[in-house]
Amino acid sequence: MMSHILKLDNIGLTYPRQGQPSVHDISLTLNQGEIVSLVGESGSGKSTLLKIIAGFAKPQQGKLYLKGACISDKTCHVRPEKRGIGFVSQGGGLFPHMNIIDNISYGLKKHKKTEQVQISLDLLDAVELKGAAYKFPHELSGGEQQRVALIRALAPKPSLILLDEPFSSLDERLRKELLNVTFDLLRKQKATALFVTHHTQDALKVSDKIGVLQDGNCVQFGTPHTLWHHPNSLKIANLFTDNNDYSRLPKPIKEQHQIPDWGKIADVKLSAISNEQDSTSKQHLTARIIKKEFVGNSYIVTLEELQSLTPIKAVVEIEDLAKLDKPDQIVQLSLSPTA
Repeated sequence: MMSHILKLDNIGLTYPRQGQPSVHDISLTLNQGEIVSLVGESGSGKSTLLKIIAGFAKPQQGKLYLKGACISDKTCHVRPEKRGIGFVSQGGGLFPHMNIIDNISYGLKKHKKTEQVQISLDLLDAVELKGAAYKFPHELSGGEQQRVALIRALAPKPSLILLDEPFSSLDERLRKELLNVTFDLLRKQKATALFVTHHTQDALKVSDKIGVLQDGNCVQFGTPHTLWHHPNSLKIANLFTDNNDYSRLPKPIKEQHQIPDWGKIADVKLSAISNEQDSTSKQHLTARIIKKEFVGNSYIVTLEELQSLTPIKAVVEIEDLAKLDKPDQIVQLSLSPTA
């Protein structure tokens, strides 16, 4: 049976001169070895919640437990450095005046110097940076600095690792590469981690559970499978996909938003409406092109279905879209045979 590493019990915080709570009545738990992601729009409370857990902000409501011990409530507040929590920020936060091995060893004061060096070298080897041990942060690339920031946080073997959008400043290729390196290492170390990200596909890929924050509230918390197949609102469903698999939406959500029971959008071949085409066919949707985004060998096209005004996104081959160059073009797109 897994034991709770972290437990939040009705946590709330409102900053001065701010009418709406930054976080409101949030309760969730992390078990030993779990990786949990927090997703949501900017200003939803994700980073504020991490600051509360790390000890950089004190909640005005609720209790916070780490390994069964209360570390924050109305009467107590354990200082950040006493919590045994690792923190990886967007910028990494390496000490610029220290070389890499001294940066990693900074949290290993309880170990002998020789042990500090060996632990640091082993971790550098795990992220393929052993040759950078005696370099300074400015001599490393942004991705390399984030790898060092990660292993520096892991070095003291904290009870919990907090990752506050650590890849947000990296380009797309490097972000994906570092995502794999980071979470492979976290799994290997059997670490318990809370990961804040804007990239919901990353959360689906690496998480045991996901919490969705909106306006300071945790509006859904569950496994990636649950959030994908059983979102409790259209807004949550749209967070996790750019596709149009409306078939996975629960019936009450479809009815609330008057979404037709289309099934799945097929491989899209857009065609302009002509007199010969049946715009009422059950195997086709009639839609207006709203926006086109070039992504290399295809376009991502945003459309609006004319009858229900429901937004649709479709990946369209360049040669198909080349024929459709009029503004607000009315087109047909096909449904799958099972729709």
